[in-house]
Amino acid sequence: SLELMTASAQAAASAGGDMGKVEQSIAGLTQTISDIARASSGQSVEIGESQIAVEQLAQITQMNAALVEESTAASAALNQQAQALEDAVNVLMA
Repeated sequence: SLELMTASAQAAASAGGDMGKVEQSIAGLTQTISDIARASSGQSVEIGESQIAVEQLAQITQMNAALVEESTAASAALNQQAQALEDAVNVLMA
């Protein structure tokens, strides 16, 4: 009957509208997930760059420590040479 057909058509139209809303929601969710994935990828790159920077700082720190040790040894050697020179001058002056 006509009423049943009209009701069915209205139900179908309503379901179609609901499906459109679902499609829009899915599209929005897909975009959000894509944005999150893109941001996560960017963060991964930044974390990798930070790790490289930390490793470089560690290497520089080790190099500085080695330079300090070398400077200390050179200073001690110069001190010994200065003492030997002073002793030699004292012998000559005596």
